[in-house]
Amino acid sequence: MAARGRRRDAVLRAYRPAGAHVDGNRLARAPIRKQSAAQIDDGVPALAAAVDGIHAKIKGMGVDSPSRYIALSTFYALGHSGLEEYYWRWFVFGSLKRRTSLGAAILWSSVGFMAHHVLIVAGFFGWSSPLTYALPLFVAIGGAGWAWLYHHTGSLYGPWISHLFVDAAIFFIGFQLSFQGLG
Repeated sequence: MAARGRRRDAVLRAYRPAGAHVDGNRLARAPIRKQSAAQIDDGVPALAAAVDGIHAKIKGMGVDSPSRYIALSTFYALGHSGLEEYYWRWFVFGSLKRRTSLGAAILWSSVGFMAHHVLIVAGFFGWSSPLTYALPLFVAIGGAGWAWLYHHTGSLYGPWISHLFVDAAIFFIGFQLSFQGLG
């Protein structure tokens, strides 16, 4: 346990802005500034390569100010997650469940949900990055959990709220990388 705590503290120190305090248990507040790829530790090279891509994407979308980024993030977390749940759980999973077994419906709707996200992740990390294929595996696991939850509750509210929190966390990380730096 102690070794894992020391590794975590080392990672947090590597990401903190100059002068920011890191107590190992939470991210410290940092002044608003852009995080450059050169400032990301060598321990996460795929993330370092993505930082400039993240900056370019948000600038290209016209959301290169914190207020615009927060507005777009709010839309995605609230609205887009609901639309994805409606499509992937109600329509795709529901249609498959009527035609196949529950397990097959969960599997194939989750694989489709994952494939959709491979395209999105590739836009940030590139097709040659292992993260383009690894991160969507977690999306598939989430999709399977949300399909199971939808099946057992008969409601999209649980999957939607959970999806909302996942999206909010992802956008928070993007905000940290783009406007505050990690640390």
